[in-house]
Amino acid sequence: MTDKRNIFILLLVLAGILWAILSPPIPQSLDYNQYADQRTLAGIPHFSNVVSNLPFLLIGCWGLFLGLRKKGVGWKTPATMAFLAFFAGMALIGLGSGFYHLQPSNA
Repeated sequence: MTDKRNIFILLLVLAGILWAILSPPIPQSLDYNQYADQRTLAGIPHFSNVVSNLPFLLIGCWGLFLGLRKKGVGWKTPATMAFLAFFAGMALIGLGSGFYHLQPSNA
């Protein structure tokens, strides 16, 4: 029963990935990139939009540090891997969003 369920979930995920790859881009209005903060401060364009991503980056790195310094028998448990994946994602969101907000565009 579990094997059939896992195969079904895998096929569903693969179908979703294939659909995303083969679908045309979703058009987005250029007005979307007009944020409230247009100021340049300390040489950083859209300063508040960029800097507001620092908490994501810092908390993500902090979580990774805590998870990776854990040693012993339980280091490679599924819970620890999920913990690390979550905080890696948070750190990457901080980096990606900060980079996007430096010069927002549809490209």
